[in-house]
Amino acid sequence: MHLHLLSEGRKKNAYWYEILIMLRKFATVCIGLLVPYDQSLLQMNLALGMIVGFIILQLVFWPFEHQFVNVVESTSLILQFLTVYAGSLSHSLDQESASGI
Repeated sequence: MHLHLLSEGRKKNAYWYEILIMLRKFATVCIGLLVPYDQSLLQMNLALGMIVGFIILQLVFWPFEHQFVNVVESTSLILQFLTVYAGSLSHSLDQESASGI
């Protein structure tokens, strides 16, 4: 049985990257579900750390055959980082205004 999903469009030795993409999505869901809501800053920091790690992996291994797909994947990760970072800034500003600082 061939698992084309794991190798299609990737460099020959980068079949493992699709597994990393699945793990990233699973970890994102786990961070949202398993870290308590009242520790939202911890959620955001864990998510930011995970995203930075995956950005580094993407930039180091550049796993796709076509450069355009690598650029799209990198852009997607950077936008995910910026989204979570903007949420953490918004959360921090809300906490400061609620505490009267």
